[in-house]
Amino acid sequence: MPSQVSEKASQMLSLSRSSFENLGSSLHFKINDYHDLEAVLDLDEALWVATTAPVSTLNADPVFLQLLDTDLDKRLRAEEIKAGIRFLLEYLADPSGIRAENFSLRLAAIDTTKELGARIHSSALKILKRLNVTSESIELEQVRSVQ
Repeated sequence: MPSQVSEKASQMLSLSRSSFENLGSSLHFKINDYHDLEAVLDLDEALWVATTAPVSTLNADPVFLQLLDTDLDKRLRAEEIKAGIRFLLEYLADPSGIRAENFSLRLAAIDTTKELGARIHSSALKILKRLNVTSESIELEQVRSVQ
């Protein structure tokens, strides 16, 4: 038991540049940028407040939550969240644009050396063209406005 405690304490110390906030009676990991998302991948699930939660109880964009719920059971599991983070980080050549309250994506940040990254980039260009917009970035609102 002491080795498990020291291992968890060690992990908490390794996340020291990340921040936690006290909400209610527990500490919650605060995600500010891509460094924090990377840290989530290594965070022991024993330190998570919950490893599964009903989608309906989460205060987040419903379309985003639906995309994360890959097995469509209306619950988000820790592994689904981690898979979403891995996907995001895999297809961005430059993840520095990941930060709270940012709803745009620089096209140059997409990793076009990978087939799916190239397809994502191409789709973004098509959306911008359809909207008669010339830009080096695309907004979430623009993506959602095109069917």
